Amino acid sequence: MKVALLEERYNVREQPGQGVLVTSIEETRGLPIDVMIVAGLVDGEFPSVYESEVFFSARRLREREQRHRWENRYLFYQAITNWTEHLYLTYPEQDHDLDLVRSTFVDALTATAVVEQWEYPDRSPLAGTVYAEEDLLRAYGTAIGAGSDVAWEIPPSLQVKASYVRHAIAVDRSRTEIHNLPEYEGIIFSTLPIEARSYIEKQRDEVFSVRQLESYAKCPFQFFADRLLRISPLTEVEEELSPLERGSILHEVLFEFFTERREQNLPPITGCSDQQFAEAYRRLVELTRRTLESYDIPGAFWELEKEMILGDTAAERGLLYSFLQYERNRPSTLQPRYFEVGFGSQLGEHTRTDAQLSQQDPICAGNVLLRGKIDRVDMDDQAFAVLDYKTGRGVAKLKDIRRGISLQLPLYLYTIQHLLRDTHTPVAGAYMVLKRPVSIEIGIGSRQAVEAFGLARKNSSLVESNDELQQIINATITRVNEYVEGIAAGRFPLTNSELIDDVCPPCTFKTLCRIQTIRTVVPSTSEGV
Repeated sequence: MKVALLEERYNVREQPGQGVLVTSIEETRGLPIDVMIVAGLVDGEFPSVYESEVFFSARRLREREQRHRWENRYLFYQAITNWTEHLYLTYPEQDHDLDLVRSTFVDALTATAVVEQWEYPDRSPLAGTVYAEEDLLRAYGTAIGAGSDVAWEIPPSLQVKASYVRHAIAVDRSRTEIHNLPEYEGIIFSTLPIEARSYIEKQRDEVFSVRQLESYAKCPFQFFADRLLRISPLTEVEEELSPLERGSILHEVLFEFFTERREQNLPPITGCSDQQFAEAYRRLVELTRRTLESYDIPGAFWELEKEMILGDTAAERGLLYSFLQYERNRPSTLQPRYFEVGFGSQLGEHTRTDAQLSQQDPICAGNVLLRGKIDRVDMDDQAFAVLDYKTGRGVAKLKDIRRGISLQLPLYLYTIQHLLRDTHTPVAGAYMVLKRPVSIEIGIGSRQAVEAFGLARKNSSLVESNDELQQIINATITRVNEYVEGIAAGRFPLTNSELIDDVCPPCTFKTLCRIQTIRTVVPSTSEGV
């Protein structure tokens, strides 16, 4: 019936000039109309969407599109001028569950003319009229919110939906005012069955990775959806090599390259001669080429990726050459010593981990058990720094570490300190960015890192002393224990409001999350419009 109505016209023929004429705007030209009501002013319907003809020339397409715009504008002008008493423009806000956008013609009219606007149902001559179940439930919900629902009689057919309305209002009131339903704010332990409570409490004994703990630190709800509910969102297929895949290849190559040089007692790359550099570069390219050939990835994107990593001419050097040049020229007192240091994992015979420093047992950080793998440890006789290879975008800074949302570098410093039995002093946690040009970015370090890495003395990621660096490491251990206690106690609220801009944009659970309801909306200024 609805589809048929859209294609039908209803003309009043008995008494011309009287009654209600339901027709298209084209049919109203020249007719005497006292009250004009234009309905359905929705973007995409009026003005209608232009349907392009792909086989026309570019000039013909522009002419047809321009004509289409003119025709729609002329019809709207005809509709809003052909009346004598009143003009009403209406548009629906929803079509079932689909939100609609009002026509740009309405926006243009309100911007150029003084009109009276009615927002249904608050300011409307029909505000007291109920036409559908949704209207009744909306009015009922408004009455409950105002505390005046005593006189309402809900039909039996709507009793269930009315109970949903009451419950939704109670939940919203709890979240914003009285907080008497904590389970709707992520505090779920008391509402769980016994089996689920036992599962949650056993999280205290789990061995956590740094990534898992950072997930909880940034957004407990994200951790809950990902690690406990195990919801797996669909990921987009990338034709190019992803940063994770590229990083895996480079990790494998650099591990073999540095481990081989250590076993053969070869001189460090830093400050080496031209001949030593050429031999090191030849061997690194050889190892990388062998690793790349083991991947069966057909296509032009893969060939381009290999060219970017290897480089093929002296004029166009690849990432490997840039990496070795940086290693050779960086003024550092610390030299690469350990690579892919694993802890808390099954370290089999074929596992890519450093045999000299890795251990199967997890690291105890307070009451928390940790597992992971540290890309590289640079050392001298007294101090050490941990380096994390980075192939993607963005690195954590000291402010993120102080806020407790970046845990990797402090926990890695703590781990190496533990594995070395406190024989060396931690001076820095840094990222080696494996993109041309290769660089090192400090995430956290003491002033001693200035000499160790040849840094500028003004660096926002440096603290004044090794003691202050140790305090930050200890504070991170305290936070980690608080996070695990929060997990075991069933506390999974949304992220803090001040972290929304940092945490929410890349999150894969945005469609499941109500974070938009707590986001602070800042009105636009006239300059920013």
